[in-house]
Amino acid sequence: MVSCTLGKIVLNTMQMSLLIYSSPIGTYAGRGTLKKGCLPWEHTIAYLSGTDPRSCYLPGEYESGMTKQPIEIVPVDSSIALRSESRIRFGKMYPIEKNVKVKDIGLVHQNYLGKLLQYWTDGSKAPS
Repeated sequence: MVSCTLGKIVLNTMQMSLLIYSSPIGTYAGRGTLKKGCLPWEHTIAYLSGTDPRSCYLPGEYESGMTKQPIEIVPVDSSIALRSESRIRFGKMYPIEKNVKVKDIGLVHQNYLGKLLQYWTDGSKAPS
């Protein structure tokens, strides 16, 4: 499930006890992973079904190390929008209590679940 809470979008990737550990999705003020201090290899593109993920790369992002396959999100309804600069950061996890209200924006497409879990498990490992 992909949810929106407290002004951030989070990707619920692992549920443990009373917490859900989530990877944040952000745009970095429209700069994607080109923002100073950002580690491109910790990120990938998050895009909605019907969007060409190649159109979401900012010039220089792939070359700077953002090489993970983009993750497709199937929106819960047609009112959901996701900016093309949206990036999932796997290098930082946020614990969210189960009782925090969130807005459901959709599900990760089944064809991308394996990659998503692999990226989440690898976390912030720098490329070899």
